[in-house]
Amino acid sequence: MTQRLSIFTKNSSYILFQEYMRKSVVVFLLTASLLPFSAAGQFGKITKKKLNGLLAAQVDFSKMRVSFLRKFPYTYLVLEDFRMIGTGAFEGDTLVACRRATVTFSLGSVIRRKHIKIKSVLSEEPKVYACVSTDGQANWHILKRQALPKKETLPEENVLPQPASKPEPSPGSKAKTKARKARPRTKVSVGKIEICNADIVYNDEIRRIRASAKAADLLILEDKSSKDSLAGCTVQLYIGDLGSSSGNRDWLQHVRLGLASKIYVSPDDRVFRWDDSHLRLNGMDVRFSGSASRRNNGFAADFSFASENAEFKSLLSLIPAVSRQADFDSLRTAGTFTFNGYARDVFNRQQKPVIGLHMQLDSAFLHYPRLPEPVDNIRFAMNMRYNGAAFDSSTVDIDHLHFELGRRPFDLNLHVKTPQSDLQIAGEMKGIIRFDSMAYAIPLPNMQMTGFMECDLSLNGRMSALEKDSFDGFHAQGMLELNGITLTNPRFPEGVDIPNLSVNFTPRMVKMLKSMVSGLKKR
Repeated sequence: MTQRLSIFTKNSSYILFQEYMRKSVVVFLLTASLLPFSAAGQFGKITKKKLNGLLAAQVDFSKMRVSFLRKFPYTYLVLEDFRMIGTGAFEGDTLVACRRATVTFSLGSVIRRKHIKIKSVLSEEPKVYACVSTDGQANWHILKRQALPKKETLPEENVLPQPASKPEPSPGSKAKTKARKARPRTKVSVGKIEICNADIVYNDEIRRIRASAKAADLLILEDKSSKDSLAGCTVQLYIGDLGSSSGNRDWLQHVRLGLASKIYVSPDDRVFRWDDSHLRLNGMDVRFSGSASRRNNGFAADFSFASENAEFKSLLSLIPAVSRQADFDSLRTAGTFTFNGYARDVFNRQQKPVIGLHMQLDSAFLHYPRLPEPVDNIRFAMNMRYNGAAFDSSTVDIDHLHFELGRRPFDLNLHVKTPQSDLQIAGEMKGIIRFDSMAYAIPLPNMQMTGFMECDLSLNGRMSALEKDSFDGFHAQGMLELNGITLTNPRFPEGVDIPNLSVNFTPRMVKMLKSMVSGLKKR
């Protein structure tokens, strides 16, 4: 009887414990579900008030939601229809807007502040507008300046007052100061950052520079396989429509960009390294790698890149004057285009890095349906080296440029040295160019040109020989003939007409042409 009673007592306790746990879970779930709805509205009002007090802009969002269950054990925060409207000189401009922004984080880590753990950040359809106005104001300088303490004025005798003696700090205050200094900095880790369908616009009204990235997607994932001493991440970026311009000239227009890279950071050495990185511009693939570190006098960089599977048409698609043609899709091309380069050394206000670039095009041709004459046998090779520390050692070498427009060959080679101390130039140019046919092959924006040029000349020497009238030290030989030249562009709206011009090159003639060109530049 006693044994049965003990069994019954144990079973009753177990049943009561089960019932207690069941009710506790229900209460916890109801509290975790209802508390965010009751507190989110008030918390949203406080957030708006704080942001509007800190920023010189109007911050607003339609709804804030908080959930402790959706991403348990993480806290899930959502902002909907977020927007930041400019004030003052940028009154009414939408600086930042986002349809939905979500953050998943560990609430406990935020309270402890030692290591804040953010699982993911997601921004859907953000729009960013960065602008520099004509008076030099930037719309992103929106943080309000806090009131600075007033400085004490000196006495009329211009004698500095004697500092008051400070009381000796107590042992307790010394211990608190040491503990405050020894307190480690807050560490923040983010597992995932994702931006979907973003539109970003930059407009500099002073320099007349404009850049835009539309339909952009960005994904950054923490690389947990990296070593303990390195913080790594993988980056994937896609821009559906990339464009840039300065003044009336377009540099990029409707370019598709794709990027995949692995980036590692060494916090101790302040070194950034990216390996196994790929970039795609339209159909042109580029592989790059390198590293960069922060120095006291600037940045130190070691960066290299090289093309992969680049076709001639992929290169032409990056030239706005060519790619905007209505019949660009029907353009027939052939040929391989390769390039590689590097950037090394220190970069700061006084010094620029050493930059090297090699470009080569082989066995290329292009033909539009409307082009009366195809351009065949295009070959090009160039090497350029820019020395930021010693600009005078920079060189440019165009080993050869060859093309045949309507079976009329044209050849050019050019070599430039010592551009700063005493410009040395050596080159040859020979062939015939019909500018009206060339305009079909390579359209020039805002320019119309007709006529043809025939040349056969060679130059070799230093500019100092011409300036000193030492014509024996400068070689110039050949002829240049222009026939039926007409040129119209915004700089010369009335047009320039050269019915016929024939020049026999000599050193004296080169000096005269140099003086004429310098006079035009001064005007």
